[in-house]
Amino acid sequence: MKQLARAYFWFPKIDQFIENFVNKCIPCQLTRSSAPKVKSNFWPLSGKPFERVHIDFAELENRNLLIVKDSYSKCIDVSLVNSIDSKSTISHLRRLFACFGLPSEIVSDNAAQFKSELFLNFFRSNGIHTINSPPYHLNSNGAAENSVSVVKTMLKRQALSNRKYDNFQHRLDSALFAYRNTPSSVTLKTPAELLFRYLPQTTITKVRSNHLSKEKRYQDYQKSYFNRNAVKRNFDINDRVWVKSTRNENVKWYPGKITKVISLNTFLVSVNNKTRYVHSDHLRKSEVDVVDDSNFSKFRTTMDSNVNIPSVRNAILPALDIAIKPNEEITQGNSTNDTLSNAASNSVSSPISEFVTSPIKSTRPKRNIKPPKRYSDES
Repeated sequence: MKQLARAYFWFPKIDQFIENFVNKCIPCQLTRSSAPKVKSNFWPLSGKPFERVHIDFAELENRNLLIVKDSYSKCIDVSLVNSIDSKSTISHLRRLFACFGLPSEIVSDNAAQFKSELFLNFFRSNGIHTINSPPYHLNSNGAAENSVSVVKTMLKRQALSNRKYDNFQHRLDSALFAYRNTPSSVTLKTPAELLFRYLPQTTITKVRSNHLSKEKRYQDYQKSYFNRNAVKRNFDINDRVWVKSTRNENVKWYPGKITKVISLNTFLVSVNNKTRYVHSDHLRKSEVDVVDDSNFSKFRTTMDSNVNIPSVRNAILPALDIAIKPNEEITQGNSTNDTLSNAASNSVSSPISEFVTSPIKSTRPKRNIKPPKRYSDES
């Protein structure tokens, strides 16, 4: 219309004049095409399963289907219903909530069963917020509408396949099983994995080796590698054993007796009138009658007294507390050995740090170092 007017005449604000004329034309407004679409307002993302669900009814092969979709996991649940009234709908939703818990929000269209007082009271009593999409605006509840299309497509494909099904419910269960265990292009995970927090077993997942069996094989490999040079030790209660000392002592093994079996390799052992918790790696069977504690104590004292300390000459003993008078002379020979032996017996824990047999002489020449002359007249 604007181009036709400009072809024959022109005047200021001609476009605005034509637009106002058309807007005031009643026949033009009654037959006008659809208005442009507004900007999309997406639903907020859900942070956990069953936080927001979308529901809708579908009809296929003279059967009514109640379709529920979780917005977080994209999981679809379909129930065969004999009636689409509010009472039947509440009955099927109650069964679903018993499995997955109560949602925070539920989105539906403006169907009569979703706006009845019985339906609203059921959700109000359970603390569920209901949202109804605008009438005849399918995009507002697009998740449910898309689920209806997906379910119908899967059921039609199964009806055309060569596989035999017992009944309609068998086809429906098979379709839902395939859908729930197929990764979504949005989440890149299967709906069942997001909903149940684990990957359910299918015929495809069983092709791969089980994670537990793989871990068991690795554990068996480690066990066989560790036990390649190991020996088996069996101990019973009241068995006489030798217990390994965990300290740096002259006696490496102590006599003991098994008092209790804790596990396959751990035992409670009585050693020197004390009970110790010992691993079997630190135990040996006693082939002879072990001496009693009193005789063993005497034997240990004899072992400690036979410690030989080498005789040294001109020894430096910083760790031994030996008092030497300034004017006292130490004679070479046995007196030095006696002094060192007495010092060692009084202080066993203080080792001799260093022995020097002869004084160390330095053969490197020394240079004369003179302090610099500052603030002096060079001349």
